[in-house]
Amino acid sequence: MRTTTPRRPDLGRPLYALILLNEAIRSVLLPPKGDPMTRFRPFVIALLGMAFLMAVSPPTSAQDDAQGVFDTVYGAKLKQVKSTATSRDDLQLVDQLLLGAQEATGSPKLAVLICDAAYDLAHKHVLGYDKAVAAMEMLAKLDASRKADAHSNIIDLRLRQFKIAKPDERAAIGGPLVNFMAEAAETYAADGDFESAADLYRQAWQVALRIRSPHVDTMRSRYDAFRKLVLAQEKADKLVEDLRETPGDAGKAAELVELYVVDLDQPEKLVDYIGLLPDGVDKDRAVQLTLPPDKLTNAQVAGLADYYRKESRTAPRGVKYNLLSRAAEYYGMLEERDGVDSLLKTRAKLTVTQIQSELARLSAAGEAPVNIRVSSNRWTVIFRSDNPRNWNQKVDADGHFAIPISEAPQDVRYLKLTRTDTRASVIIPISNAKLTTNLTQNGVGWNGTSRYAWGSRSLGLYKTEWQGSTTGEVYPGSPGLGRGYRGWGFGIVHNDRSAGQGFAWGGKRIDKTTFEIAVSTLPLATYERSKLLYRDDGGSVANGPNKAISGSNERWTVLFRSDNPKLWNTNHSDRNDYAVTVDKAPDDIKYVRLRRMDTRQYVIVPVTKDRLRRISHEGGVGWAGGERHWDRYHLGVYREDWKVPTRTPNEVGLHGGLITTYRGWGIGRLLGTKDQHGYTWNGKKLPRAVAFEVAVTATRLTPIERRLMVRP
Repeated sequence: MRTTTPRRPDLGRPLYALILLNEAIRSVLLPPKGDPMTRFRPFVIALLGMAFLMAVSPPTSAQDDAQGVFDTVYGAKLKQVKSTATSRDDLQLVDQLLLGAQEATGSPKLAVLICDAAYDLAHKHVLGYDKAVAAMEMLAKLDASRKADAHSNIIDLRLRQFKIAKPDERAAIGGPLVNFMAEAAETYAADGDFESAADLYRQAWQVALRIRSPHVDTMRSRYDAFRKLVLAQEKADKLVEDLRETPGDAGKAAELVELYVVDLDQPEKLVDYIGLLPDGVDKDRAVQLTLPPDKLTNAQVAGLADYYRKESRTAPRGVKYNLLSRAAEYYGMLEERDGVDSLLKTRAKLTVTQIQSELARLSAAGEAPVNIRVSSNRWTVIFRSDNPRNWNQKVDADGHFAIPISEAPQDVRYLKLTRTDTRASVIIPISNAKLTTNLTQNGVGWNGTSRYAWGSRSLGLYKTEWQGSTTGEVYPGSPGLGRGYRGWGFGIVHNDRSAGQGFAWGGKRIDKTTFEIAVSTLPLATYERSKLLYRDDGGSVANGPNKAISGSNERWTVLFRSDNPKLWNTNHSDRNDYAVTVDKAPDDIKYVRLRRMDTRQYVIVPVTKDRLRRISHEGGVGWAGGERHWDRYHLGVYREDWKVPTRTPNEVGLHGGLITTYRGWGIGRLLGTKDQHGYTWNGKKLPRAVAFEVAVTATRLTPIERRLMVRP
């Protein structure tokens, strides 16, 4: 007998129908002032009919439904208000849109469309700034991927309000604005975007000055600190280029290592430049700093711990905290390792205690780290406390922090448990549904229950091979029946109820400490894979090396770096040039960045992967993706309003036209010659050959990057 699977109810369509009915009723009960009701009867009848049809008709895709409902309900109104010169009807419609967005929150796709429309209308009028902010605040909650853009728009609107406000109104606007910009700056810093963080702190500092805020000095110091990081990164990039041209320069190699280790606190990034370093102490240390801890000998761990401790003593303000944290992490490893001399273990333990006191003093003095490590943007902290009772709660007070698991990012892939006193951490693959459960896989367990028993709670990771029943041991894994599993985190102190809450790390009982639990939706970075307690089975980054493209960072994937356009879309790597084929680019790229390597200036244009290898233009701006004209190639960005005849000498063309071409940025044909390439920037010919870098990204642009988008 043939059976059919019951169709899942499409809850979106009744919701859309409800919105249509709501709009129809509102049109009846709240007609525009001065308009006769009869004028709206056809509209009301149409809405009622469409609501009925949508409720009973077969479902289509959610996006199609959302756009269709939006066009039906608001399309005519939008067209009407945009055709008038007055702002009054614009803002009246904005009020309706904001109400509609609130009613449509059960259908995020529709609500996002409504928020965008509300912002588009409201932000153009001074009286609409608050309404535009409300639309962006709602959008940030609806679509996490657009949260940063929404916050950027909010800052822009509040800055406009601040500039036109009366003197006695500025403090009310400026105070919250300073705090909001500071939070946004730290978010950019977590993404490794120090330039945008510095820019926001600069603006926050200026606003704080004008309102005589008590936070003036803080905003200034944060701006200075991030600006130093920007300069340090630029200096590091220049050193890399110098070492590519003159390999073996011991002085520059030592300077590069110090920049990444001390100033930037990003030693893992040295992995891309090991080949540029001459043999010696600096290269050996760089190699060790990029290795996973389990690949280091006890002597190497001790050496790195002492190195960071020594560097911290003479470190400038702003980086001392980071160096001490790194030192504590390596000393903590010595405490946990087997085969370490007892005297060395004792020294490590005592030193960690000293460092903890120093870190507490620095934190109290406002010298907490300005540089959130590179991996921070990959992780969302959902718990930080020494009390497991706070797990899965809403807590933010007295040094304790936690959020409900329901507020964690969707599509979680990994969980990281960190011991905050030493910064040592362990990682497991996990999904959202498993965060509050007790699970085991490949001999490793996660106890997310925070179950209370025998006077304490169990929350953490454990190994099933570490089963025990010894009095005084701490068991994060506690199946009961007089036994448990040793591991990492909070646990029951076996057979000792009077001991209270137990704390453990690496299977051993430790003193009371604060644990941090964070989750990530992204693949693990290369240096993070060594912290995995077991590998997942999905063929992810945990199962093998992450083939990072040379010179790429967390956001941009480098495809080309050379002054020879013939290398575009080839696989090539030597001391001077680098290129990979375009198919290595992520599938969902949104932008291409062209960087001039001698000055580090860059421009950005939107592009998709299928357009990378050809001429592509939109809105008066074009991308030349290696187009060949006779024996010359075009690689770069051009503007269609920068047209120039092909017979014009001493100009560089970036398009293969026979009669006219276009000026721009990049490498093209040198007009007036038969086979020579020319190099150009901002429409002007450069006096010599220059190396350019082409990189792509699938992520959102930062505020500074958006300003460098090429527009006609």
